[in-house]
Amino acid sequence: MEALRLLIGPYVEFLPMRSGDGDFTAFKVIRFVDALDVQHSLIDWEPRRMRDEGCSRIIRQVRKYVFQQDKLANEVIFRIPQLSTGFKVFVTDVFVRAVTAHQLLGFQFQPVCPMPDDRERFLKKRSRNGK
Repeated sequence: MEALRLLIGPYVEFLPMRSGDGDFTAFKVIRFVDALDVQHSLIDWEPRRMRDEGCSRIIRQVRKYVFQQDKLANEVIFRIPQLSTGFKVFVTDVFVRAVTAHQLLGFQFQPVCPMPDDRERFLKKRSRNGK
């Protein structure tokens, strides 16, 4: 984890952990970036609910993430405010390369958004399908 401290230190809270298997470090991501493109993502919404400030839509599930790439240009690790109560953490290729280069264990990565060159193709396919 020391290899990642300089890279992600400003965006996370490090949490030391001890167990019978040894000492470990976990982290809580505290960086939120409002980069989800809700117009082009495939989102299942909860029915509208009344709140003190009026009607609000709540995300039930995101089936396909599309991010505003310009908002992620300098990001490494983040969460999105639309899913602020969940544990979904997003990373960019900078983070994945650092984990791979240092052969760190305990990480599982799953692509959730088309890469920038695939985004155009994804959006065309989606519009042909009427979504």
